[in-house]
Amino acid sequence: PGHVSFDGWGVRLSTRLTRRIAASIDYSTGVGLWDHRREARILRHRAPSVVRADRERLHDITTSIDAAVPETSTRVSAVYRLNSAFSTAEAGALKAAPAGRFDVQVHQGLPFQPLKGGKLEVVFALQSLFRDYRDPGSMYDELLTLAPPIRLMSGVQVRF
Repeated sequence: PGHVSFDGWGVRLSTRLTRRIAASIDYSTGVGLWDHRREARILRHRAPSVVRADRERLHDITTSIDAAVPETSTRVSAVYRLNSAFSTAEAGALKAAPAGRFDVQVHQGLPFQPLKGGKLEVVFALQSLFRDYRDPGSMYDELLTLAPPIRLMSGVQVRF
């Protein structure tokens, strides 16, 4: 919908609740200044919540909890992200609105070791977040995603 210049700040609080459980909460806020392009007029008709106001203040809270059970080689992680300006594909939605998205993953280690020092796991995930929140990127990568599907994924992960 155009170019954005974003100025903001964030803070993270994290702790180890027990030997097996770690948790964190991230808060970030800032102001986006948009320079709209011609394409914004076309987008406004198809997905009005993607075209932002010239000046937009965002608030974002992301919580995560990670647990490990070494006796069974099981790891579980859950992430919930709440933001003041998620785009939406709902009919009649003219602007971005507060909403939340999630990511829950279970990793089960297998007793087979493909290479010395390697690790083989079965992974199950249920998520509505478009991308991994730990990966660097623009705050808008997630916010401009319209109607992300709730995905159920599974597979085998090999680490070397």
